[in-house]
Amino acid sequence: MISDLIKKDFSYSRRINFLFVIIVAVLIVFSSIISYVSYNHQKTTLNEENEGFVHNIATFYLEQQLKTLENALWQNSIMLNNNYVEALVKSEDEELEKKLTTSISMLPVVSGYIIATRDGRYNSIPKSYVDSNYILAGRDWYERLSAKNSFVNYSQIYANAIDKSPVVTIAKLLHDDKGERYGVFAMDLNLINMSYVLRQLESPSEGHFSIVDRQGRAILDADSDAIGTPTVPQAAIERMTNGLGSFHDNVTSKRYYYYSFSNPDWFVVFTVKDKVIDEHTFYYVWVIWVAFAFCLTIYSLLWVFMRHSIKSMIVDIVSMMRFGRLELKNDVDKQILNEINESSQQIKSAKSASLTDGLTGLLNRRSFDNDINYLLTRKAPFSLGIIDIDNFKKINDGYGHLVGDTVLKVIADMGMGLLDDYAKLYRYGGGEIAFIYFSGNQVKAM
Repeated sequence: MISDLIKKDFSYSRRINFLFVIIVAVLIVFSSIISYVSYNHQKTTLNEENEGFVHNIATFYLEQQLKTLENALWQNSIMLNNNYVEALVKSEDEELEKKLTTSISMLPVVSGYIIATRDGRYNSIPKSYVDSNYILAGRDWYERLSAKNSFVNYSQIYANAIDKSPVVTIAKLLHDDKGERYGVFAMDLNLINMSYVLRQLESPSEGHFSIVDRQGRAILDADSDAIGTPTVPQAAIERMTNGLGSFHDNVTSKRYYYYSFSNPDWFVVFTVKDKVIDEHTFYYVWVIWVAFAFCLTIYSLLWVFMRHSIKSMIVDIVSMMRFGRLELKNDVDKQILNEINESSQQIKSAKSASLTDGLTGLLNRRSFDNDINYLLTRKAPFSLGIIDIDNFKKINDGYGHLVGDTVLKVIADMGMGLLDDYAKLYRYGGGEIAFIYFSGNQVKAM
């Protein structure tokens, strides 16, 4: 038990350090796994939120607004037969002009209507929208219209002929019952007015939101000055092949979230810098590592406390074994304390037997030699006396060793009764008794 434990190559420091290293290693691995999972989860969640944001803006805002404009274009084009178109071009139908003017007031994103004949004659609603110098020939929305009667055509972005502001024209061919084209009805979109709502968007991440064409030019943008200018690199546009998706561009260090339309051929694009994404995703990682640092600090304090406590416990055990000090505590195993007590008593008995004379109870020759060496080494003052019992050999020979032993015991008891705290008696050998007085006072020694 205790003796067997002492024989072992036991090191409490090594075992505590090993246990501490295991705990820290497990904590590091666990924190790393949690950080990795949290990072990927937060990044995936953020990407999904941004994609959902782009999808919602595209379908619930832009698509609905474009449908409203297309419906207005359809409704107005239905009542424009060949005769009405001729009358409008010649400014001969004021009532119809008033109706069209009223419909413009209900559509704040529409700058004006243009009604044109097949031979290039036209009129605008309101009349002041374009002047007589306006030439339709070469206009994208006029020359490249789809031949399909049901198709609404969107032009490329271009500069308005009046104030040079960016504009997109949506137009529809007008056909008679025989399918012959007799005119065009078009409306110019005020892109700046359409972009106002983008300034009020609350996105999941801080980024730049815009609607661009296939050349990367901004059609709608919260920054009015950016409309008509390239805001998305052409290389990024070429990677937008799906209806909804996202990708990372290493060149610009940005992530692009997009939604694509077929008619018009536009892209809803939300651009977020890597720094913004990292700040969001690494926030939770930093929280985990701060918690790890806190736990590591607690473990370190516990490690120091444990080492100190175990060291103190071992010192107490050794002290109890050596000096027999036993202090029973509720949290100490009684069996260990009992064994320590027994071991301490055995040690004390063995020590006493090695330093005392078994017959007289006086200190023996070994104890005498130890004390003399101690005094001489430290050059301490002392007095020394040797007492030789007369005729002790005759007593042993004449009366026997039993009587001789009794004489020794009686003399030893008499001597012990005369001692004070500074004196010791030793059985030096046979009938000789040594006396040491641990002081320089010779009078008291005598």
